Amino acid sequence: MIAQKLPPHLKNARIIRVSGNFQTGGKSILQAGQSLLSANRPPIVYPAGTNIQAALQQTMNKINAVKNNIKEAADAVTPQEEMAIDDEADGYQAETFVNYKPSKLKFGMPHPDPVVEATSLRSVQPPDVYYRPAIPEEVIDEGRISALQLESVIYASQQHDNFLPDGSRAGFLLGDGAGVGKGRTLAAIIYENFELERKKAIWLSVSNDLKYDAERDLRDIGAKEIQVHALNKVRYYNCHAEFYNLIFVV
Repeated sequence: MIAQKLPPHLKNARIIRVSGNFQTGGKSILQAGQSLLSANRPPIVYPAGTNIQAALQQTMNKINAVKNNIKEAADAVTPQEEMAIDDEADGYQAETFVNYKPSKLKFGMPHPDPVVEATSLRSVQPPDVYYRPAIPEEVIDEGRISALQLESVIYASQQHDNFLPDGSRAGFLLGDGAGVGKGRTLAAIIYENFELERKKAIWLSVSNDLKYDAERDLRDIGAKEIQVHALNKVRYYNCHAEFYNLIFVV
């Protein structure tokens, strides 16, 4: 909405007569005049010998000039600019992406790189955090996993505490984009389950080469005791042996 103030010499004037119903910021000139009258503002005082008719006509000409300026400005506003004006009036600037940080998790080190989420997702509140991780505290305190990655570990663990109607344990889908560190997060989820005596895991991947990345991620978070075994190296008759904690499948 575009609003235009009256000229300075009219701000404290008593409006004697106004014709028409020109809209200014949702209030007509007539309504504006009534507001001025109700405020008991002092009247315009003209020196002796002033041509009142000419003075009033001059005042009306200036009001009409203001009216024309407002109309020209309004006509020049494009639909896109009008939307931007409305957004600013609401105190909100529309953006496609906004910076992301865990909203319900109150501990953990910041993620080393900037991470964003779609603005539409910002309005969706995540579940409450009630789970206390079982992984060693130094993994969190030393920033081996960031608060963002820890958030996924906690939400996955909260799901793993639930069981489906068929008796199987509930799962968790991690949908982070490239570069967030999903491998480190998956390693931490496996480590969390390992600490809870759930010591069997299968890591599915698209490449045998990523087995070394999985080993690196486990090593970096301090889970050196978890050995990664390629499926093509495992003897099938012995795949349930205790030392086969994590099987890497392509």
